[in-house]
Amino acid sequence: MTNDSSLSNNQNMHDATILRYFTSVREQEPETSVATTAIRTLLDVIKRSSAGTLSELTVELKSAVQLLITHTDSSIPSVKSGCELFLRFITLAVFDAFGIDECRQKLMERGQIFLNRTLLARQRISQHSQEFIVDGSVILTHSYSRVVLALLKYASNFARFKVLVTQSEPDKSGLKMRDELEAIGIPAICILDASVACMMEQVTLVLVGAEAVVESGGIINKIGTYNLAIAAREMNKPLYVAVESFKFVRFYPL
Repeated sequence: MTNDSSLSNNQNMHDATILRYFTSVREQEPETSVATTAIRTLLDVIKRSSAGTLSELTVELKSAVQLLITHTDSSIPSVKSGCELFLRFITLAVFDAFGIDECRQKLMERGQIFLNRTLLARQRISQHSQEFIVDGSVILTHSYSRVVLALLKYASNFARFKVLVTQSEPDKSGLKMRDELEAIGIPAICILDASVACMMEQVTLVLVGAEAVVESGGIINKIGTYNLAIAAREMNKPLYVAVESFKFVRFYPL
């Protein structure tokens, strides 16, 4: 009984450490995406792990992923997709010839490579903005998206445009998007969610972010995105989704 209790206490402490690290990064670096924060948390798990075999370490990482999915209020699709790709990437290499300490070091190295790629994702996406944003554009976006914000900031270096931002009920996250756009010198107006169809006629293009891209090709995003997309289609307005590749999730909605 004592041993079982001790194991349970150790597991609880281990789980608390994982959640504390994840929460700390979210609070200190709010502009870091949820998926990237989850990946950094898994790297910390590898660093702290006392697993004696690669198999035990893999189980520990999968357990940490499940913990983040079930015990945080962050986007489940973002956590799931980022962690799945991370685990697949770091385990592509064969480590049979190495001891556990060498395996851990190799996993850390591969994990850091993957993390560095995710950190460059917004910059790479932003560079594509020259293909569709031109002077005089009126861009409609929905809610708050870090990727969209980065893309528009980049585009402001070569084009002058105006942004319409939906207020995005119930949390009114569109107000934050408008304020941050204005802070970097981009003209932005907040509009009611219900006025999307009415305002669509004056829009040049629609640009949204996404929490995840599913196997059907659809996206998971803030409520209201579907209505916006329907209005854009009916009025023949192009719609672009700015999303990092690590948000592609193995899920097929029925």
